[in-house]
Amino acid sequence: MCDDDEDCDSCTKDCGCDDGQFCDGGACVDCVPACDGLDCGDDGCGGSCGECGEEEECEDGLCAGPCDPDCTDKSCGDDGCEGSCGECADNEECVEGSCEVVVPCGNGTVDDGEECEVDDDCGGGAVCTDCVCVIDCMADCTDKECGDDGCGGSCGDCAEGESCEESVCLSAMQPDVVAADIAAADSSGNDDALFVDVADGSDGADVSGEEPKKKSGGCSAGTPGDATSLLLFALATLVMLVWRRRLVA
Repeated sequence: MCDDDEDCDSCTKDCGCDDGQFCDGGACVDCVPACDGLDCGDDGCGGSCGECGEEEECEDGLCAGPCDPDCTDKSCGDDGCEGSCGECADNEECVEGSCEVVVPCGNGTVDDGEECEVDDDCGGGAVCTDCVCVIDCMADCTDKECGDDGCGGSCGDCAEGESCEESVCLSAMQPDVVAADIAAADSSGNDDALFVDVADGSDGADVSGEEPKKKSGGCSAGTPGDATSLLLFALATLVMLVWRRRLVA
């Protein structure tokens, strides 16, 4: 029996609510079932919102029929009912419901979808990483017109009749003499010295590689043709020196 100083909160045994009621702040009130939009399940008041058919299941208050697996045009993957349409072999993988052969990287052959197998397949300083060419070097061709770029590539090719000397294209005609004269002129800072040396043979050596001819009788032992050749060669060398300095600048 519920005494005056008791209620449904303080004494559930004596002051319990009737069926269809619930205790709210010590007072028993009628419960209003909440079944809007529901086919089945609890109504919130200890009752039910309904029952599903024999082949149906109650999912979140709604009756749903049995799941029908769908494996149309599928040999693997999900069947739509948390099941599987099949499994692929060890050397295959499931791609959009179909089993496809997986070609391993490193089988010695550049297959479709691969760029390389070894570093030599890449070139340009790139290395082969997981069958993909990856640049692992920064080419440097600053102030270079030919020669190695530092990554196995080239900074350019010289024209026919020229050779690459210290990353600069020089005439193939006596490259050792030209390079030596340019180096000497660079160190002295006197461009005219190069011209005079080659023009009058003051260094004691003929640019043709022959022993210098001796003078006799106060007359030159050379011929006008020899002087012209020396003059032309000196002019060409001077032009190359000026061109080279402008290129470096």
